Amino acid sequence: MNVANPTFSPIASPGWFPGLDSNITCHRRTDDRWFRNAMDERIGTVRVARTPPELLEHSPAYFVPGSVALYDRDGQRIEGSCLRRKPGLHLAGPERIEVPKNCKTIEDPLLYLAWVQDHWGHFLTEGISRLWARNVYAETRDLRCFTTFGYPLASQVTDYLNLLGLSGPRFMHFDQMVKIETCIVPAASFSDRAEAYCAHLQPSQEVTALASAVQLPGSDQPVYLSRSQLGIGRKLRREEELEQVLASLGVRIVYPERLSLREQILMFNTHRVFIGSWGSAFHSMSLASAPERLTAHVLCEGIPGPNYLMFDAMLGCASNYVHAMHATPEQPQEWPNLDFTIDVEAFMDYLRGTGCI
Repeated sequence: MNVANPTFSPIASPGWFPGLDSNITCHRRTDDRWFRNAMDERIGTVRVARTPPELLEHSPAYFVPGSVALYDRDGQRIEGSCLRRKPGLHLAGPERIEVPKNCKTIEDPLLYLAWVQDHWGHFLTEGISRLWARNVYAETRDLRCFTTFGYPLASQVTDYLNLLGLSGPRFMHFDQMVKIETCIVPAASFSDRAEAYCAHLQPSQEVTALASAVQLPGSDQPVYLSRSQLGIGRKLRREEELEQVLASLGVRIVYPERLSLREQILMFNTHRVFIGSWGSAFHSMSLASAPERLTAHVLCEGIPGPNYLMFDAMLGCASNYVHAMHATPEQPQEWPNLDFTIDVEAFMDYLRGTGCI
């Protein structure tokens, strides 16, 4: 089971977003050259491919507890098993280990999933980035899976895995060095701030198909994805004020962390327009059976992060990044460099101009 690693084929763009579809728009009060140059530079670091990632078989492979990587028969780190963040940056253990003479041996083939995390945003990016193999290669679907850290506990994450049949004995973890006689290592379909493959969406599409019992009619009611009840992460001043204004105009206010996985799936397959501040809640649009029909209006302070742009390219949704918040240096920084104030008036002016409210 060995597929040649494809050359990246960037998604073409007729506009000034090289490497991405033309479904992304940034809205600023001034259209300055600095911003366009900075945006071009940001997009230049992002790669999105339509072809599937690489799939390799290693016989044997060694796992060392605490490492986000595997090692081959010579003790050399298997680069495709590393957790990548930013181009060229690997998070893993040492480059080489001493191959043990005696350790626990796993005879059955295992499918390597790397780091499956409890944090919903990281789960939808890095956490599911090896699951694509089960959708592309049928012979991997019945393999038991192996993760470098313990089984996650967050309900949304466990519900996602359970729908795919990855629970109990199907999902393995080891607290000691082990030798895996045959380890199937899918390359990551999503690497944080670096690159993505469209195959990354396939596990979420499967979860949606398994969880959706009925097809509901679409709703034109916009949804605001609020961060005001999270209690962690960046602080957004005036968000509750914005919510009150939006609610008075018929917008549905939602706190994503309070929704079950099935409730999220229902929401993203019922509503068409989503509003909110940049954050991993927007990655959940991958749970929509037809994400290209969705529109997002995303509050941001600066240039969108690479992860959001990669999701936009994969999803094909209409994404609008609205620069209607700013850092609040005059206020105590409860979270350094993560304390922002929303320009409610400017954002409402923008939303009214779109006709979505």
